[in-house]
Amino acid sequence: MSSQDLLKAVVFDLDGTLLNCPYDFAAMRNAVMEVASAHGLSKETLSGMGILEAIDRGERLLSGAARRKFRREADAAVLRLERDGAQRSTPHDGAKDVLAWLGEKSIRVGIITRNSATIVRPLLRRAGFLFEALLAREDVSRVKPHPAHLLEMLAILKVEPDEALMVGDHIWDIACAKAAGLGNVGITSGASTKEALLQAGADAVLDQIGRLPAWLMENHRI
Repeated sequence: MSSQDLLKAVVFDLDGTLLNCPYDFAAMRNAVMEVASAHGLSKETLSGMGILEAIDRGERLLSGAARRKFRREADAAVLRLERDGAQRSTPHDGAKDVLAWLGEKSIRVGIITRNSATIVRPLLRRAGFLFEALLAREDVSRVKPHPAHLLEMLAILKVEPDEALMVGDHIWDIACAKAAGLGNVGITSGASTKEALLQAGADAVLDQIGRLPAWLMENHRI
């Protein structure tokens, strides 16, 4: 979106952006690979992709009862480690205030995450965040960085891509926003550096979520 467009909605990533990110992704990947090996799938077949994408691919390579069993066991392994990490998850400084400020400005707020809704919803209640809609991985057929995840959120919020902004800490958030036609802001509080976010195509990069309101007031009609 351009600075001349009226900002109607902001869609946030969750972990690393609004919350810290204490999850052991290496352990999650290893757990999925162990399940895959037990089902006769080679680790090489599932390498070079995200954890959720690896599960999807493993499921496609199997059939019948084996397919269902692999999916069930792989999902359970990831969920167990997500639950362990969630116990250490806390809001980033200023995150709650930023969401409240957006609400005061009548800017709609959505959250999209690759995490499980069973983990995310209790975290959001505990954090006291104000938002209108959440789309976790179980809620969509294709998770970010696929743009469908973000576009489904825009449909819920009833806004067009040129009326919304995506905010996230990962290069996948930037890729998702660009593919969906949204402006975007990277935050260096999580997975990616300023250089990586800019290289991915971020329109702007901030060092903390609390700086977002000032940036929005300077760069967008609100």
